[in-house]
Amino acid sequence: MDEYHDDITQLLRLSMFDLSDKEAAAADLRCAVEFCEGVKNIPNQDSEKIEPHETPHKLRSDTAVSEFSPDELLSNAPERQDSYFVLPRRRV
Repeated sequence: MDEYHDDITQLLRLSMFDLSDKEAAAADLRCAVEFCEGVKNIPNQDSEKIEPHETPHKLRSDTAVSEFSPDELLSNAPERQDSYFVLPRRRV
């Protein structure tokens, strides 16, 4: 019996999925838990030596540009009133 048996059993019990093949699901969960344990053990003492990556951000100006006239935008509307779309009322 492995060290994650109780955790895997608890996760399977709490899951809301229909797990018809519980052994395959347990094996997948066991791999995920072992991977997470491995990530926790990665030494991070050298992280202060990493320089931040500078990327120049090219921001565009936030200006409204109208490429179409209201008549062009409303040309395919099934029904319109002035410069607005008219939508049918829906009863809920």
